[in-house]
Amino acid sequence: MDSLVSEQENSILNLLPVGVGISDMQGNLLFYNTAMLASGGYSREEMQKIDNVAALYYDPEARTKVLSLAKSQGYVNGCEVEFKRRDGSPYSTLLSLRMIRYKEAPAWLAIVEDITKKKSLEVSEEKRTGDLENTKLAMINLLEDLDAEKAVLEQERKKDDALLVSIGDGVVVTDELGHITFVNKAFEDLTGWSLLEVAGKLMVDILPKYDEKDGLIEHAERSVTKVLEGKVARGSMSTLNRSHYYKKKDGSKMPIVGVVTPIVVNDAIAGAVQVFRDVTLEKEIDTMKDEFVSIASHELRTPLTAIDGLVSMILDGEYGHVGENLSQPLKDISTSSERLIRLVNDLLNLSRLRAGRLQYNLTDFSISAIVHKVVELLAQMFEEKGFYLKIASDLEVNVFADSDKVEQILNNLIGNSLKFTDKGGAVVNVEELPDLIKVSIVDTGIGIEKDAQGQLFGRFQQIGTSGNRPQGTGLGLHISREMVRRMGGDLVLENSEPGKGSTFTFTLPKVGGPLAEKIREEIILEARMHPDQKSDIMG
Repeated sequence: MDSLVSEQENSILNLLPVGVGISDMQGNLLFYNTAMLASGGYSREEMQKIDNVAALYYDPEARTKVLSLAKSQGYVNGCEVEFKRRDGSPYSTLLSLRMIRYKEAPAWLAIVEDITKKKSLEVSEEKRTGDLENTKLAMINLLEDLDAEKAVLEQERKKDDALLVSIGDGVVVTDELGHITFVNKAFEDLTGWSLLEVAGKLMVDILPKYDEKDGLIEHAERSVTKVLEGKVARGSMSTLNRSHYYKKKDGSKMPIVGVVTPIVVNDAIAGAVQVFRDVTLEKEIDTMKDEFVSIASHELRTPLTAIDGLVSMILDGEYGHVGENLSQPLKDISTSSERLIRLVNDLLNLSRLRAGRLQYNLTDFSISAIVHKVVELLAQMFEEKGFYLKIASDLEVNVFADSDKVEQILNNLIGNSLKFTDKGGAVVNVEELPDLIKVSIVDTGIGIEKDAQGQLFGRFQQIGTSGNRPQGTGLGLHISREMVRRMGGDLVLENSEPGKGSTFTFTLPKVGGPLAEKIREEIILEARMHPDQKSDIMG
């Protein structure tokens, strides 16, 4: 079977991390690479015994549908299909199928990406977040009946106390002034404090809270303080998306996530209840995941770059003439490898961001010069599609930031405008604020539905990528926002209407302002903590 592919082509295709298979129009397998075997758990001898490619599909009807679609339009890109492993179990894939000419005969080229692990991680993360939210909702429901009759209230209180004692997460209840009135056994086990020791004392004094940089969070900034002051009168204040640390009785610190909810009686705040849990294990797992992603990305980048280079050389004819039957498949391989290289680079940046090891070279530079540079580079791509790309204002003002990262952020935002615009174009505007410079990108694109806007800056989130629009890694906006925030600004979706377009804005500190000086000091401190990733500060 392998004799149908040259030794050189076979070596290149076997380096790819995604499955590649070629079959004739009757479904007989002509070629498959190593990744194709590994995904299904087949040996080469077992694969040779398979009479027809249909046997690799978990649901034969799925192949019929995909094949029908491919025949009608000549290709299928990124279709989610379940394949069958050697043991008969299903595994999820993204299948791309294209009709080619192979050995002077029509054939099907299939590129199969195993997404089983990715889907499993998504389900696990959703379940873990859902469990904590369900605990929060249960607590709110328990506390809604506080204005009931005295006899009923007493009876319900006994039930609530029994429930709180049995909850595995730490629970602490305070009065309207923040004094502790109740803690459960999990609280005692997690913090080392007993109810007798903490009753009547301020919650913020018993459990000092620190941020990820080991900075003490002031009383006024504590979630329980804001809830009791009525700033979150009817909802709750969550730390699910942030890492904080409680200082325990023995002086050690533990990472926590939690939810603080006001106790409202007769439209007045009577106290607050907080549910929190120790996430030491989760943070250790996250650290291991980040280390794995970093190591894997480093190891993948070199062979992927080699593959991309070799395919380009083959297409350029440096290894001999490339026939039409192989030209398009090789272009598809080149496109896929370039996408994988972008993904690997994004994963490396993400792991460095999460570890606080991304290098920043802060300088004093003109924001207008960077905007002009990026617009000039991207203008031709807009013009080729019949769109416009303009600069609305030409404000000459300097910012204190990393010029390369600002250029990367602008490329990402303007590139997204191009990707999701069908008519019109985009306008870049620079505005001066008291201590910041605000850059806006306003487009006439497809817009974003309100229910999808909350997911926009998450990791691996791709919204509105249906149709023939090019797919990204789902990391661009997340990385861009984290970089902007690290440089003292913020990146937000200011406005978006489906069918009308979107406005993204980001801010950066002005040179000479107090915010610029604060960021300078933070970057210097971070460089001292991670000497292997020292950042340069000039200007």
